[in-house]
Amino acid sequence: MNTKIYLQRGFFAENAKTIMENDEFKVNLFKYSSDVEAIEVTNSRGKIIVLPYIG
Repeated sequence: MNTKIYLQRGFFAENAKTIMENDEFKVNLFKYSSDVEAIEVTNSRGKIIVLPYIG
């Protein structure tokens, strides 16, 4: 499985938006109330939240 997701800051909003979903993963984009953008990746074992523009 080879999947690429090209992000833009304009994709992030306070309401979560699903940008990719398949049998293995679901990827949501959202923005915290502090305006920090976040990517939530979920699978059957759990989830991870990545802050793509911090660090």
